[in-house]
Amino acid sequence: MSRAINLCLVLLSIAGSVVTIVVAYQQWYPAASPDGKLAISFLSTCVLMLAAAAVWQEYRYSRRARYAEILASVTQVFMALSAKNPEQMQNLEEVTNVCRIIVNRLGRIFSLLTGTSCSVCIKVIVVGEGDRPQVATLCRDDTSLHRETGRSPTEAWFSTLEDSDAVQHWISENTDFKEVFRRAGTPQLVYMSNDLPNEPFYANTSFKIYGEPIRTSIRLLRSLMRPLPYRSTIVAPIGARDKIGRYLLSGYLCVDSSSRYVFSRRYDIPLMSAAGEGLHGLLQQYLELADDLIAGEGLE
Repeated sequence: MSRAINLCLVLLSIAGSVVTIVVAYQQWYPAASPDGKLAISFLSTCVLMLAAAAVWQEYRYSRRARYAEILASVTQVFMALSAKNPEQMQNLEEVTNVCRIIVNRLGRIFSLLTGTSCSVCIKVIVVGEGDRPQVATLCRDDTSLHRETGRSPTEAWFSTLEDSDAVQHWISENTDFKEVFRRAGTPQLVYMSNDLPNEPFYANTSFKIYGEPIRTSIRLLRSLMRPLPYRSTIVAPIGARDKIGRYLLSGYLCVDSSSRYVFSRRYDIPLMSAAGEGLHGLLQQYLELADDLIAGEGLE
């Protein structure tokens, strides 16, 4: 309720500023002396600057207020991560269910923070042909299930082996995954872009599925004709250091939005980084269980 009241007050102040300027220029400006006209112009500029400052302050504080609102949801995310020891999980479905709870809660958190529809997924790193690393989707939140065929990564790995024409999501051919892979173990772990259509060298193997981006110098056309279903993204590593200090990267935690300039580098990156570190144990257990199935037992 208080946010709605604040918004109404800001809108009223903007409306009052516009009316004041219009009246000043229609009624007073034509009959004013040169000094009077200068004063009216100066005061009108000040009024516009104050109105713009009010809008900017409302945006800043409304965004910060949303961070207070998500504290309970963030607590639920980390409670789900710590509720059970990953080593006690005996099958892939059990691990996947926990991961699905995490991505759904994170999706709701970022949708609330940004005021846009955000999608979250977990990708695991697997070794492809010639020991070349690639990614496979472990799970998505419920709002973005349409992007996948519904197969688990284990099933996808088998079908990829059988289908030579399947799209291979090599890490080296995806800018975001490659950057996080390259930075692994450094302070700058996370890849973030708030304007993907205007990243001139952004590469993504999903272009083979959705279509290649349009090549034009017109920014608006690049944004409108963007083939991928998102324009902003954060990709955080899922990893942690082992007992001897080596950084082990097991996958990626990704959030994206169809809108631009929605993520905060100051607040959203630490949240994604912490969640990614918390997911490392789950992904390690998933990979061990999947390797056991692939090695000897086949798919469940």
